[in-house]
Amino acid sequence: MTFLLIFLITGLPTLAVMYVIFFFGSYAYSRAKIKEISSADAILKKIKLKADDPKYEFDGAKAEIVVQRLEHMRYTFEDLHRICRNECGEYFLLISCSPPYICHLSQERVREAMAEMELKNKYEQDVFINKLLPKSFIV
Repeated sequence: MTFLLIFLITGLPTLAVMYVIFFFGSYAYSRAKIKEISSADAILKKIKLKADDPKYEFDGAKAEIVVQRLEHMRYTFEDLHRICRNECGEYFLLISCSPPYICHLSQERVREAMAEMELKNKYEQDVFINKLLPKSFIV
């Protein structure tokens, strides 16, 4: 009985504080992420790359985003890496830094980059959750 009373006095407020910190931290993180992606979308739509061969032309307004990854440091976003496909099926790497960086990717490099980006995304999501939540909350 005393254990239950001690837990109710000390444990529940601690859990409530942890939940509030997690909620507001993830809310601020997601708001910044939405802002970063929307500004990167505006930059992407403006990019046009002309080439002699139409296969290597890139129009950001018509490009399809295949994979994207946000590079950040302590909840501050550095830049957004995207692999995009043009109308001819060729792949381009676009980094939304200042000025934006764009380059053509070979098929082999596309497979490597997509696997690397997906692994980093999964790893960082797991690390983010593990740092903020106690082990008992992780399913």
